[in-house]
Amino acid sequence: MWLCSGGRAHSAAEALALLGGGSLRLFQDLRLCVQNGWQPWVFLREWREMAEHAEWRGFLRDGELVGLSQYHVAAVQCNADVQALRNGGAQALVVLGARVQAALGQHDMVFDAWLRPDGRAELIELNPSGPCTDTALFDRTAPTLDGTLRWRGLQGLMSLPLALVLSAATAL
Repeated sequence: MWLCSGGRAHSAAEALALLGGGSLRLFQDLRLCVQNGWQPWVFLREWREMAEHAEWRGFLRDGELVGLSQYHVAAVQCNADVQALRNGGAQALVVLGARVQAALGQHDMVFDAWLRPDGRAELIELNPSGPCTDTALFDRTAPTLDGTLRWRGLQGLMSLPLALVLSAATAL
């Protein structure tokens, strides 16, 4: 059911079927909760259509923001999308990461965010980080993430140090 629906439900019955329908991802997330003594919570929200270039993934390790990447790794960020990043979008993502970090403390987590057309970043999803976590544009085999914001631009893989983004955000 999960693969056929893309994780979308249009009724309470469909949502319950998704939760109990044999999702490997859900199983692994729940197993991490049990192993770490976390209380699992499920939050349901209205599905929102968004452009691929607008979805981002953030990585927290030991409670520290260590990477941000575009979520859809095959998509190319056009010049207008990159300009939106440079005009406050990157700062909005970092600020959202700091808010998630402050709320969660010292945990390894991954969060997905929507960079809205108005320049604000909105939390979409929050999960424990585990072996099956998609690392987006970061190297899965690297022991740590390198503290950058990454996107695929017209010139190839691009990156910006999170420290520069953070200093610009705090200067605002």
